[in-house]
Amino acid sequence: MMAAARRSAPGAAPDAALGPLLRKAERALRALGAADPGPPRAERELAEALEALVAAAPAAAARAKVLRARAADRRAALAAGLREGCAAAGRALRVVTTAPLELRISPLAVVFDEDLERATLQFARETLVEVPATAGAVLAAHAAAVAALDGPRWDPAERFDQLHAAWAARGGGWQDLCATLPAAEGPHPPPEAELAPKAAPVEGLAPIPPRAQLAWDLWRLRRDRALSRGGLRLCLAPATGGAVQDKNIVLMLEDDEGRGQWHRSFSFVAEGA
Repeated sequence: MMAAARRSAPGAAPDAALGPLLRKAERALRALGAADPGPPRAERELAEALEALVAAAPAAAARAKVLRARAADRRAALAAGLREGCAAAGRALRVVTTAPLELRISPLAVVFDEDLERATLQFARETLVEVPATAGAVLAAHAAAVAALDGPRWDPAERFDQLHAAWAARGGGWQDLCATLPAAEGPHPPPEAELAPKAAPVEGLAPIPPRAQLAWDLWRLRRDRALSRGGLRLCLAPATGGAVQDKNIVLMLEDDEGRGQWHRSFSFVAEGA
């Protein structure tokens, strides 16, 4: 068995040489099962398979080094492409975490899977789109998502009035933010659907989730210093206690850096009250 491990054809692909040894060891482990001690034949075959793997250790280590280097090269190429693209577009780029890799390409979060194969763009912890983890795909999706969130026009005063009308229609006081969102399905959304108007469609991008759109509009109102109008101020109350655990009834509201807090309710009060 050990001799067979050394008889790899010159120039053979590393995986082709190591693959049969790994499969044989796996079969031997399954044959032995949980028995200890096991049947003599099963123990002998497992010992031979493990000895062959030990003999192939230098080849396995070399192969692992090559694979790790490829992963590092992919990561470096991705980082360089994103830095260059963000600089050209005037977008701030910041590393939030490294494992898993999460970036802040203002004003969105970009979360990568462990192997840097897919990237998910998010706002307010809501998924907007998932794309291949290449700099070009991420930056194109980022531009499309921001355009979709912005919509064809933005009038802070009009949005403030829409929110106030929806709040008044529900009786005033403190109202749940998420309870006023339109239903995900159904041909006749309630009047409160004004809280989350549909964004204009963008090619290659699914419709913006209503929760993300509402969080975006509230972020824009804060950005534009438009939380007060006509003697009224829009107030937002953070979620407390167990309410934070139920993500169906709370909404993440972020600042420009992506730091945020879960909120549950909103109200309108007289200025100075």
